[in-house]
Amino acid sequence: GGMANKLRTKLQILSRSRTKYGTKSGKLHANALHRICIPDGGEYSERIFKRKENALDLDVAVTVLMDMSGSMSGDKYEHAALATTLLNESLGTVLRVPLELLGFTESVGHGGGKRIGYDWSGFKTHMVVLKNFNNPMPRQQLVNALGACEKILCENTDGEAILFAHDRLLRQRAKRKVLFVLSDGAPCGGRAKGSISTFTRHVIEHIQQRSPVEVYGIGLLDDSVTRYYKENAVINNVNEVESKLVSVITKKVFGV
Repeated sequence: GGMANKLRTKLQILSRSRTKYGTKSGKLHANALHRICIPDGGEYSERIFKRKENALDLDVAVTVLMDMSGSMSGDKYEHAALATTLLNESLGTVLRVPLELLGFTESVGHGGGKRIGYDWSGFKTHMVVLKNFNNPMPRQQLVNALGACEKILCENTDGEAILFAHDRLLRQRAKRKVLFVLSDGAPCGGRAKGSISTFTRHVIEHIQQRSPVEVYGIGLLDDSVTRYYKENAVINNVNEVESKLVSVITKKVFGV
């Protein structure tokens, strides 16, 4: 409730239209008419108008992608669950922006492969759709879903999961698209050839340089996101969750 109220207040303040002075078009600004009498005033003498502008554009869609790796168990998972719940209530319920909540881990495929003995051949990336863009998610239903997911924590192939979330977000019609990745560390997975960390870095760099999707890393009791994401924030303890999320939303969703 506290975070939602803070964002609601910010939204009301930022949504107020503002008057921009000294423009080349709009309504005449009486106090600026003297400028046309200035000899050789150039562009300055043309800026005699004022125009109202909306300070906030909420034409944005948001995806929250939550790391569900084994290292997330315990306090980190509780932090992630709290952050995801707060983001759902503030973005989905209060701001009513299109919002999708996803999780990612690994699961054993039908082709075999047992974790006992470190045989990872049957493992594959497993995506969890907690909430899609089209349907609201009541708080208790989300809490129950997050509680059930705590039983499937395994490995985290971030690159594949980010591509999955990115492609779904890219199909949204909103003018701006923002992807928040909640993570506690570097990518990890045992079945893939090559470097999962390098692949993840390439995926993030490609999105940052070429995609209209804005990707933002949120670290949970770990600062690894600072080495992967150009834009990032780190939550070091539970007391920071609300304030850090308000700051992130103000910057990336409100765009101020």
